[in-house]
Amino acid sequence: MTPVRPLAVSAVALSIAGAFMPIPASAAPAPCEGAGNYAAQSGAELLRLNRLDLRPAGNDHDPVTGVGLADAQSALISAGAVNSAAVSRMLDAKGAAGLTRPLIQQAPPSHAKAGTRAIDGGDAGPFTFGDGTLTSHARWAPGMACGVEDGDVTRAAAALSAASILKDDKNTLVTVRGKGSSLSTTTLDGRGSAVRAVASATIDASTIDLLGGTVRINVKRAPTLVASMTAKGGGEVRYVPAVLEVSGKGIDTARLDAAGDKVEITVAKPQPQNSAGAKPQPQNSESPRKSPEQTSPTESATTGLLGGLLAKTPVGGLGPGSPPPLPTAAGVPSVGEEESAPAAGPGTTLRIALGGVRQARSGHAVAARVTAVKITLMQGPSSDEIQDGYGNSAADRGGVVVMDLGVGALEAAAVAPGPTTGGAQEGGVQGAASGHGGGLPITGPRVGRLAIAGVALLMLGAVAMVFGKGRRRARP
Repeated sequence: MTPVRPLAVSAVALSIAGAFMPIPASAAPAPCEGAGNYAAQSGAELLRLNRLDLRPAGNDHDPVTGVGLADAQSALISAGAVNSAAVSRMLDAKGAAGLTRPLIQQAPPSHAKAGTRAIDGGDAGPFTFGDGTLTSHARWAPGMACGVEDGDVTRAAAALSAASILKDDKNTLVTVRGKGSSLSTTTLDGRGSAVRAVASATIDASTIDLLGGTVRINVKRAPTLVASMTAKGGGEVRYVPAVLEVSGKGIDTARLDAAGDKVEITVAKPQPQNSAGAKPQPQNSESPRKSPEQTSPTESATTGLLGGLLAKTPVGGLGPGSPPPLPTAAGVPSVGEEESAPAAGPGTTLRIALGGVRQARSGHAVAARVTAVKITLMQGPSSDEIQDGYGNSAADRGGVVVMDLGVGALEAAAVAPGPTTGGAQEGGVQGAASGHGGGLPITGPRVGRLAIAGVALLMLGAVAMVFGKGRRRARP
């Protein structure tokens, strides 16, 4: 019989060699070993009512401050627990129940479709608005964390069919005619070290009527604010200002197309009085100055509005809103405060101006804000206050801002990872290596040591087989 012990020894040796020499295997796909610090956030509000104070017109209500209509905001943060979020709400205020409730969508998990909510038209404080729609969409892909995947990340929008401030059966202080909307988006654009975090914000409104339709603003181009940043420090703020045409009864058409452009319209002139409190007599025909009893078409058309609508319309019930529930991006620089409304001259003045961008940069982060269109209604001192006993002018003595309204309150910020050390690549991919493994980590013991151990075991098995055959032949 053939002895089986040598063969068994050989089989065991070969089994041991096979057991200790596994084939190297690639791990499950892992796009990012470490997330880069990519972030972007943006916000857009169609109407931002900074102040509405009707006390100069006889209304006893407290001023309304810091409320907004049609608010859309969104953010992406690659290194956060929540990587992207989109929030939209019809009213940015307190005291209006469901109108202030935000529509929120966040990722992960990524969403294939946006969330939507229909809003019925109605009234809230000084606002009256038509039917509207809220939209919030957040998506995320694992490779976005380190810039190996790109694409649109968030989109938040708020749209309504019409909107107005202080409206009654006959007149309206401010009316946005036709559809108005706000839009906020974030994007990762490009891949590798060239990837950019991008935030953008814009609003859309075609026609705005003021003072019961006496003054009209035609929006020829919508404003857009974009902020972007790359890992190489290529930060940028791009702002395209609105283009407006301002016209009205008795008003020469004016075109505003650059930041700082403005037009001022005298709504009501002060009525000077003599020491007995009576109006002075009209100037004679030889005087080039207009008599105090004479009024321009704009002045006469708005006298009833300011004296009636503003004095009777209740505006209370709303307070400043709170920030939306969005993740916060670290490292975003603070942008300076906006300048206060200008001092009021004598009489009542309507000012329409294009705002300028306020921006800041810190390292690999940039942020910017702008109020696209500033509409200010100012009530100056009465005529007998134009000069006091010391020769101070009315501008020195101030006045009251009846309305401070922003059309298109936009903000955008972007952050990218800075230069890294210790073998990490720029752009946030840490410890990635190129080669036949395609960037995926190789698992298991070192291949060289396994190969040596396997060869040694195979040789041991071969020696055992030869030794077994020799013993069998030597046996009598």
